[in-house]
Amino acid sequence: MPQAAASRVAGSLLPLLLAMSLLYLGAPRTIAAFVSLPSDYLLERIQIGESVNARDFDVLIISRERALVWVEAGRVQKDLALAQLVLAKASGHRFAPRRPGSGAGAALRLDAAGLRRA
Repeated sequence: MPQAAASRVAGSLLPLLLAMSLLYLGAPRTIAAFVSLPSDYLLERIQIGESVNARDFDVLIISRERALVWVEAGRVQKDLALAQLVLAKASGHRFAPRRPGSGAGAALRLDAAGLRRA
């Protein structure tokens, strides 16, 4: 009887390990997607050329920076670079950032990093 119990434990351990592995691998991407969700519509508006105000840019930039904490995806870096470039162009500052770590120079570095990662 002890062998039967041991084989049942071993048989249920494999699916448990698989489930834990999937959660470990999927949780950061899921959290990053939820963090990015509030500003996805702003990114779509920017991509089709609609006007977006400075507060909306801040929302987009902050959400993408928070997503980068969870996952360093090339797409997230490129979205952040796009927002920073458009904001720098709209504010008339070529390389003078509105916020620390932003501006055209930082956007170009992010864009290059996003391309490498993608």
